[in-house]
Amino acid sequence: ELNLTWRTTLAELGLGRFEPCNSRLVSEFLPSLIAESRLIECPPGQFQDLVTGQLNQPFHNTELPFRPFFCRENEGLLIGSAYRHWVCDSYCIRLILREWLFRLICPQRARRQPTLLARKGYWHHFGPGPADWPLFSTLMQQVSHSARMKSCRRVTTLSLDHTVCFREYRAETGLIDAIRASARRRNVKVNDLFLAALARTVDELAPIDRKPIRPNLALGTVVDLRGLRGKALGDQFGVFLGFTSTIVRPSVLRDDDRLLASIAAQSALARDRGLAQASQVRMALALLYERTLHGQKLEGFYRKRFPLAGGISNVTLHNTWAAELHPTILREYVRASPCGPLVPLVVTPTTLGSGLHLGVTTRSALMNPAQAEQIGPRFLRELGRLV
Repeated sequence: ELNLTWRTTLAELGLGRFEPCNSRLVSEFLPSLIAESRLIECPPGQFQDLVTGQLNQPFHNTELPFRPFFCRENEGLLIGSAYRHWVCDSYCIRLILREWLFRLICPQRARRQPTLLARKGYWHHFGPGPADWPLFSTLMQQVSHSARMKSCRRVTTLSLDHTVCFREYRAETGLIDAIRASARRRNVKVNDLFLAALARTVDELAPIDRKPIRPNLALGTVVDLRGLRGKALGDQFGVFLGFTSTIVRPSVLRDDDRLLASIAAQSALARDRGLAQASQVRMALALLYERTLHGQKLEGFYRKRFPLAGGISNVTLHNTWAAELHPTILREYVRASPCGPLVPLVVTPTTLGSGLHLGVTTRSALMNPAQAEQIGPRFLRELGRLV
């Protein structure tokens, strides 16, 4: 039944093999590929190993960009999918998982019409006009930002090995409620508290240098653009993610109020100026360098120009179908993120109801298992201290 409903989901959503064409994705619907799609069975207790393996296994253009899996646990059934990140964002993968789940538990609620592939890209939906950000001053801001990045600590070593390891953690009951209350009391966002905890975690545990000429920390945040200023996307299928960075000075790192004030001010500025939407400018420049630099030179470019000590991808599901099904049908929602060449580690907090799940992905060539295992517990402890 799991295999059948998965294949039915892909077929009825009209999803097949994807290829880039003229700055947008083109889908080729191939019933034979869908018919061959099979779920990977994960033995009980080996979920972290499964995710780690999937993150380290590249996709090929000849296959579907999804690898579904399942695991039968004592608490119930775990279903999910690894996916090729340049094909769709987390919003789209949630849509696929929703439709798969509906076909399993309540077929009458399943969507029957195919998804609509996004026909226009970032510039059309989140460019200077639609998203109301000034092009010239944004370009100048990128120059200023690059100058500030020179003061940030860098990853200690270069490595062309991008193998990663995934670990998961669950916060104590009530922590996310305390985080929300603390954010309201301090007039900051929940993600600002996450960034503060991440800053303190990577300051001591990330594989970054400690030189007087580069005392600051830089953190990267992945932003879902669909809820921000711009042309509405609806359920269009594609990738619409932006990025912002936060710089933390050592002088504020140990002072709760000053640390949060500094982070919150940068977050508010990013929202006001549309920096997440405008990050496509920085991404375009990085892609240009990717075409001219290779191997160690490209790694050195990222290390020097984007010296991020850690990254975060934070998702709250309280206004989604997942919240509707929680906790009677859906107990938990788990996410994992790759690191890529920019960061040594990424944390993925996911909030559903009163539960907070934390995924941690670390680059194995930069952090040994003993170091990597400290990230999640330390992050949750720092959160507890902040609230």
